[in-house]
Amino acid sequence: MAHAAELEDAAARAIAGALLRSQRGVFAFARIDDRLLAKDLWSRAEFVVVARDGVARDVASAGVHYDSPPCQARIVATAEGAIVLPGAVFHPADARPAIERA
Repeated sequence: MAHAAELEDAAARAIAGALLRSQRGVFAFARIDDRLLAKDLWSRAEFVVVARDGVARDVASAGVHYDSPPCQARIVATAEGAIVLPGAVFHPADARPAIERA
């Protein structure tokens, strides 16, 4: 696999670089004012999520509350906000305490 810097196309380099910097974790979503936040339950990193990908749009439209189910995913931070990559897996809401203790 080529390193991001070795790719000839600038757009491909940007995408590869973003994927290299992505954060994998188990996230709980919350809403602060009009912003959708993803908090990694293990690292405690927090991201402002842009509802422009399928997962974020679904989470935003479903309503977010304290007992929302945790989501195992990879998030890519951009200048506009974070994007949730495809392949996210939602766990039962009652699994959250065990995930936070892990």
